[in-house]
Amino acid sequence: MNAFALRFPDHTHADLALAPGATGLGLDPDQERGLRVAPLGEPALIELVVDQRGVWMNVMPDTWGVHVNGRPIRKLAMLHAGDSLHVEGREMVLASAASAQPVAGSARPRGCDVIPVLRGQGGAFHGQAVPVGDPANGATPLVGATVDMQDADVRVSSFDPMVPLQVNGMTVTSAWLRIGDQLVLPNGQRFLFEGPELRADAIETSVRAPMPKATPEDDTPKRMRMPWLLIAAAAIAIVLLALFWFGV
Repeated sequence: MNAFALRFPDHTHADLALAPGATGLGLDPDQERGLRVAPLGEPALIELVVDQRGVWMNVMPDTWGVHVNGRPIRKLAMLHAGDSLHVEGREMVLASAASAQPVAGSARPRGCDVIPVLRGQGGAFHGQAVPVGDPANGATPLVGATVDMQDADVRVSSFDPMVPLQVNGMTVTSAWLRIGDQLVLPNGQRFLFEGPELRADAIETSVRAPMPKATPEDDTPKRMRMPWLLIAAAAIAIVLLALFWFGV
């Protein structure tokens, strides 16, 4: 399970680590700090639930003005690392550590023609998939950044180190992307990195075992079974024949 934390870009509030389970957030008496973990017995504005599937946000009743990446949320939303949350006018960013290096021993399996994509989240590219090409096709150009594919690993880099990027809410100049990572370019455009796991070991473990074939012994009883309708018809025919032959 990834480690998640809330960052507060508008002030010097320390990052708030999110433990597995539910964490309620309410108003902080110090309005400069925005939100805090709601003490036991105090009402919460939102509740963040961390489990094996990721992070979920529940909006408590009578809470208004909750937005995720500019989209209003009234009840429930699944969050991704890098999402920008606005609650009661306070901004928070759900952050998770970006990969500083690829996983050792990765290799693109032979014959694998699946290409991962960057899918736009809002803005001009909303819903569109930008393919991440093979090294033979060069890097994928983006505004202020470039994405290169090296075997089974994908790396994003900023054109200008003085103008960094955000990956999963963390400010970086370069990072290795993992499936599910969220990238924010210098111009504010968001992308989710989507695609199946490309590593050979993951593909091997994901292949389902073939279903066992039926043995001849299993087929024999089925072939010997006679439909009950045929048996009933034969019995009726014998009774009628006996009545006709011997009389009543």
